[in-house]
Amino acid sequence: MRIALAQTLVLETPAFAAVSTAVKLAERDPKTRPYKNLVNAVLRGVGREGPGLTTAEKRAILASWASDASAIASCPSLRSPAGLKKPVSIDEILEALCELDGGPRNPPGGKPCRLRSTERALAA
Repeated sequence: MRIALAQTLVLETPAFAAVSTAVKLAERDPKTRPYKNLVNAVLRGVGREGPGLTTAEKRAILASWASDASAIASCPSLRSPAGLKKPVSIDEILEALCELDGGPRNPPGGKPCRLRSTERALAA
């Protein structure tokens, strides 16, 4: 259920897809099978109510995923946050952070510029 909540609230996966997957997973395990209706009801309620996380909360979750604490030692460009089935690339996490902020920002110090003219290089 935590994974489905993260998918719906943070990753903005369509609620119907996250609910369906979570219910199917609950049906597979004999320990969670009795709770499949509860999982369905809770997740559908979250889907109806809309996102419950603020932008700051989403940013904090994504930032924790981007931290080196979630890095895979053998492949530092991948992160394996607790609760996710498969690793996520740092690029995907940083892209999600940029989307939260409304797109890419200019780098510190302004727009990068060439030190030398490209016209001189072409003339030579």
